[in-house]
Amino acid sequence: MWGQPICESHRTPAPFSLISSTRPASSQPICDVIEIAQATYYDHKRQQREPERRSVRAKRDEALRPEIQRVFDDNYGVYGVRKVWKQLNREGIAVAKGTSG
Repeated sequence: MWGQPICESHRTPAPFSLISSTRPASSQPICDVIEIAQATYYDHKRQQREPERRSVRAKRDEALRPEIQRVFDDNYGVYGVRKVWKQLNREGIAVAKGTSG
């Protein structure tokens, strides 16, 4: 995670990428190994297919991603969560501290 853009943590989580890339007949064996429920995997895939069914917070987070990335990039990639959060609030973009990290 070190050295990656701040938004990298919001991309598809590694376990879901692993399952999708191997294309098994059933996701159950892989879900057992990486210790996630099979229903969690299928819920994630459904949300990717049907973005309108995502939660209000998930939709807002998606809309804020470009702004967070812009502030991070404008400051040479050295701003952490607290400084990104403060900068966004200074610009009038109301955002929770946890959203900016």
